[in-house]
Amino acid sequence: MTSLKHFLLCCFCLMLSSQALAEVYSVLQETPDGVKNQPKWVTPEWTERHLYAIRSPLMKGSHTDHVVSLYYFGDSGTRTLIGLERIKGDDYLQYFSLLLFDKKTLIGYYPEVASFPSGVDSTGIVTFPKLYKPRLEDQKKAFSILAEEFAPLCLGKTAPCVNWVPAS
Repeated sequence: MTSLKHFLLCCFCLMLSSQALAEVYSVLQETPDGVKNQPKWVTPEWTERHLYAIRSPLMKGSHTDHVVSLYYFGDSGTRTLIGLERIKGDDYLQYFSLLLFDKKTLIGYYPEVASFPSGVDSTGIVTFPKLYKPRLEDQKKAFSILAEEFAPLCLGKTAPCVNWVPAS
């Protein structure tokens, strides 16, 4: 009788293991690379290749940088917000830029912002860490990636405002 119990216990364990593997596999199938909220139109990897291909001023001199990294912050509708981080010079200074794409077209960007955002919600509103809450000229307007026009972005209490640079 004990060998039958062992056999059933082994079958039960195998069944649980196969179900757990099936669940992990289904999650990986639903979200490419196992990442939640994978971008619909552009990825950081695609963005880097695209910026070099179009000879964007954002990448000027990047061959001498210590690090160039790109980050996905979210999307809404057909728009995607990507962050570009560059570490420059002997002092290893960080520079952050925010790039906005509509499908695969770069609409424009904010160069050298004080902080990256925390994310983008489903309505396109961009949120920032508490210390870098945007100071907007019109406080009733939130920074949305779905906007038609983009005001200067002023983050935190002391960081300088950064003007929107249209891509075309």
